[in-house]
Amino acid sequence: MTVYTVKKLASLAGVSVRTLHYYDELGLLKPRYRPENGYRHYDEDSIIRLQQIMFFRELGFSLDEIAKIISCPDFDIIEALKSQREVLVKKSERLGELISTVDKTIKQLRGEDKMQLTTDLPLPLFVRGKVRDTYDLSKFLLIIATDRISAFDVVLPCGIPEKGKILNQISVYWFEQTKHIIQNHVVEVVNDVKVLDKYLPAKKRFAYPEYLAERSMVVKKLERLPIECVARGYLSGSAWSEYKETGKLLWADNLPKGLRESEALPRPLFTPTTKAETGHDEPITLEGVKKLVGKEIAEQVRDKTLTIYNFAHKQALAKGIIIADTKLEFGLDNGKLILIDELLTPDSSRFWDVKTYKVGQSQPSYDKQPVRDWLTKSGWNKEPPAPMLPDDVIASTSRIYRTAYERLTGKKLQ
Repeated sequence: MTVYTVKKLASLAGVSVRTLHYYDELGLLKPRYRPENGYRHYDEDSIIRLQQIMFFRELGFSLDEIAKIISCPDFDIIEALKSQREVLVKKSERLGELISTVDKTIKQLRGEDKMQLTTDLPLPLFVRGKVRDTYDLSKFLLIIATDRISAFDVVLPCGIPEKGKILNQISVYWFEQTKHIIQNHVVEVVNDVKVLDKYLPAKKRFAYPEYLAERSMVVKKLERLPIECVARGYLSGSAWSEYKETGKLLWADNLPKGLRESEALPRPLFTPTTKAETGHDEPITLEGVKKLVGKEIAEQVRDKTLTIYNFAHKQALAKGIIIADTKLEFGLDNGKLILIDELLTPDSSRFWDVKTYKVGQSQPSYDKQPVRDWLTKSGWNKEPPAPMLPDDVIASTSRIYRTAYERLTGKKLQ
């Protein structure tokens, strides 16, 4: 039998002699024997016990908890490990945040982390929206997703890092996934700025800025319909506020009584709004849509909106995300209905995590709901100018957008 002195055991384990003495006093690690001179001697069983102690210490257990684990046969070690696992998960999330902050700081110091809040290309500006800048390419349009963010129809003075790329790539994903349902306006995704040569005559070409890569796409130039087509599968947001106050919705006056916040509706609803050039969009009924675009087109946009929502909801659910509601837009190509703008992004949808979903309360979101929540709590009156978001809200929103992209597409953002 091999015998180790306290000094030798401490050296092998990488701990101090004082630590071993302390474990002895607590009854955690008794020496094999102690001769008359008082020196402690340990055997190989002592090494195994010390490894167990150090393992549980590494997991974050207290010495009292470790004593119970080691000395009490009926101690529920499985439940203890499960509980400690939750602690470690939270710690790892926090470490991930710290690492992300360090990486961001390094990029900022190197001048590599510049948000793209605006664009200024030597092309005719077709329209500058709340988030997207669109340029005229004659027969086509170049849509660029910036890092701007809006809430309550107001553009905020700050941006969200990488937001434009994420929105563009999520839209690209869903346009591809839903093309069997309806044709969309995408002609080509700009993954390499050199592709723009195809859409500009030689005399009008210029040094394309690299930021266009992955955050822009060339699309068909179409007649945009003056409505926003919203599909709701759950009672949340303004719909919950209206139901709570009146017991019904503008688009459904026969809903069951007693529905709770975030509860799934009996069936998804088509809840369109006007598309205001300035100010706030206003709710509108299907009859109102018919007056704007005609009966046939109105019924087409309703049916396509709900079909796309049901398809995407089922697909996202399999990946652990609930699409609570979403906004779609359509255009006409010589009278044919075409899906346009963005599609099923965190800006146009509410994404909830299946694991944390709970009826009767607002839900943590993989979208810009945290921004809306902070703005609401800030006391802002929802009229321009909007307040600047705190750094922690900007950072957490950036992580949320990235997570939404990675979970929905199964890809890592480059």
